Amino acid sequence: MKDILLVIPRERDYLHREALIPPGIAYINGALRSAGLPVSCVNLNFREGDEKEILKELITEKAIGYVLCGGTAFNAGEIRRCFACSKEIQPDVVCIGGGAGYTSAPEYFLGVTGADIAVLGEGEVTEIELLKALDEGTDLRKVDGILYRDGEEIIKTAPRKVVEDLNEIPFPSYEELGIEQYFENEKNYDSSALFDYSYTQEPRVLPMFLGRSCPFGCKFCFHTTGRKYRNRSLDNFFEELDMWIEKYRINGILLMDELFGGSEAVILEFCRRIKEYHINWVAEIRVELATEKALRAMKESGCTHIQFGLESMSAHVLKNMNKNISTEQIERALEISYELNIHVFGNFIFGAEAEDQESFLTTYNWWNRHRKYQIRLLNIMLYPGSEYFKNSLERGLLGDKGRFLEEHMPVVNMSKMSDFEWDRMRRVIRMTNTDNVFFGRIEDIKEEQEELTVTVRCCHCKKTFPVPHVKKEKRFSGRDILTVCPHCGRNNRFNFENFEDIMTHEIMCQWIANQAEGRHCREWLEQCGYKKIGVWGSSVLAELFVKQLKGDVEISYITGPNTDRMSAYSYLGRNLEIVEPKGTTLRDVDALVVTDASEYVRSVDLIRNAGYEGNIDSLVNFVFQMEYHLIIPEGKSRMEIMEP
Repeated sequence: MKDILLVIPRERDYLHREALIPPGIAYINGALRSAGLPVSCVNLNFREGDEKEILKELITEKAIGYVLCGGTAFNAGEIRRCFACSKEIQPDVVCIGGGAGYTSAPEYFLGVTGADIAVLGEGEVTEIELLKALDEGTDLRKVDGILYRDGEEIIKTAPRKVVEDLNEIPFPSYEELGIEQYFENEKNYDSSALFDYSYTQEPRVLPMFLGRSCPFGCKFCFHTTGRKYRNRSLDNFFEELDMWIEKYRINGILLMDELFGGSEAVILEFCRRIKEYHINWVAEIRVELATEKALRAMKESGCTHIQFGLESMSAHVLKNMNKNISTEQIERALEISYELNIHVFGNFIFGAEAEDQESFLTTYNWWNRHRKYQIRLLNIMLYPGSEYFKNSLERGLLGDKGRFLEEHMPVVNMSKMSDFEWDRMRRVIRMTNTDNVFFGRIEDIKEEQEELTVTVRCCHCKKTFPVPHVKKEKRFSGRDILTVCPHCGRNNRFNFENFEDIMTHEIMCQWIANQAEGRHCREWLEQCGYKKIGVWGSSVLAELFVKQLKGDVEISYITGPNTDRMSAYSYLGRNLEIVEPKGTTLRDVDALVVTDASEYVRSVDLIRNAGYEGNIDSLVNFVFQMEYHLIIPEGKSRMEIMEP
C-alpha cells in the first residue's frame, strides 16, 4: 500500500487550544496503526515554517499516496490549504477529508476543501476499508459512508452503520502528533473553556471518551456520530487510562462525552472506580442527572469541574430549543454544585428562534443575580447540520450557504427580536465578558525576575491570598486568569485590566444606536421614577449623560473620588455643584448614578463607605434601558444583593 500522511491542520482560532490534537484524529491514527497501515503524521500547529515546505518534505521523502485531513466547519480554509499544497506537490495524491464539517455539509465541504473523497460519520472502520479499496482498485461504491468524485459526478454511498460495541474500536494514538508539545502548552492555559489547569504547575491532561453521541435532539446541535448513545465498558475505559498513565504520566482527564454516563448508576460506578486513581477529571452532564448523590460522588472521586448545558432560563426558549430540561432543574444543579464546591463550566446562549426581549431579560436578570456561579453569556451559533441552521437557510437568513461558512459562520439574527434589540443584546453579552462585577480583585502585584506574585481578594469569601508564578507577559495579555481560593475552595477569575476603553466603546455604540432609534435616557428615568439625582464620576460619558437629561430631571451635584480635579478638567465642574464624597455632603437624592462603567463595584463600595444610604444606579442602565448593573436599593449594601 502507498504511504499515508495524516495531517492536523493549523488552527487559526486559538480559543480552542486544547483541540490542537483533535481526539478524532488521534482515534483515526490509532485505527490505522492497529490495522498495520503505513501511516506518518504531522501536526502543523507544532511545526514552524511554511506549511507547503513542511508538506513537500514529507510527501516527497515518503512517496505519500494518500493525505488525510479533517476538522469542523471552522477549519474549512486550513483543510483546503493543506489539500491544495499536497496536490501542487504531488498531483496524483488522493486527498481524503473527514470530521464534523464533512458530515454536516458533505457536498459543500467536499467542494470548498478540494477533497477527492469525504468520510462521513465515524471514520475508524470506513478509513481502513476505503484505503484498502483504493489500494486494490476495487469499486468505491461498496464502501459505506463516503462521498467522492467520479469525473463530474458526486457519488454518495450508503450510510455507514455506527459501531455498536465501542470496545472494538482501537485506542487512540498520539504517535507523531506532538504530544509532549501539547503537554508543554498546557502550562500556559490559565483559563480554558474545558479545564482548569491551575491545579498544578505541571498539568498533563488528555481527553478521553466513555461514550459517543447523545440521544437528545437540541435544535442548535449537530451530532457527528448520530443520535444513538453508546457507552463502552468501564473495563475498556480504565484499560486505556492505565495505558496513558504509564506512557505519558498524565494527571488529568478531560471527558469529552456529549453526555457523560447517561444514567446515575453508570456515573456512580465510574466514580467508584476512578477514585482510587487520585486524578483530576472533568465531565459534562445534563442537569437532570445532577442529583446530590451523583455530584457528591463525582466530587469525592476527583471531579473538579462540571460542564452543564444550561442555555436559557426562559421556559419557552428551552422548549423551542428542544432542550427537554426545566429551569428548576438548572437552578437545583447549580445550587448543589456550588454547595459542594464543584466548579461549573456553563453557558447561557442567546438568540434562539424563540428569543425575544422578554426571554432575554428573563435569563439575563436571573444570571445578574446569580453571578456567583460564573456562567458565561454567549451568542448562539448556527452549526451546519443543526435544525436551526437548516431553518435559517430556508428562511434566507444566511444568503449563500457557501459564503456563510467561508466567513467562519458569523452570528445571525434568527430570533424574534428586532435588529435594534438584537444588537443591544449582543453588546450586553460582550460587556459581561469583560466587566469585573464578579472578578476576584487584584490587591497587589510583586515582580520577581520572570514571574509575578499577585495578591487577590476572593469574590466569594472576601479573603485575600497570593497567586504565585504568574508570568509577566500575562499582565498584558487581556485574558482572564483562573485560580482557586485556598480559604473557601471556590473559583475566581481575575484580570489585570479594568476594560474601561472596551466598556466605553460599547456604551457609545449603544448611545448612537439609541439616537438612530429615537430612544432616550429619560425612558429609564421615568421607569425608575427618579425626580432628583446625583452624579458620581466625571468623564465624557458623564457629560453626555448630564446634557441629555437636562430639563428632564433635577441633577443636584457631582461627586466622586477625585473632586479636586473636577473643576479644572470637567464640563460638569462648571455646571454642577461639586461636593465631597463624605459625611452629610451627599445630600438627599432619589439615586446617585455611577458613571464609571468598568468600576461599578468599587464605586458602590466607596459610596457606601462615604455614608450615602440611598439608591445607587448606573449610567449603563440608562443607556441600555435595562438593569445591566444591579441597582443597590436604599439601605442595602452591595454584598447583600450582588454576592453570596
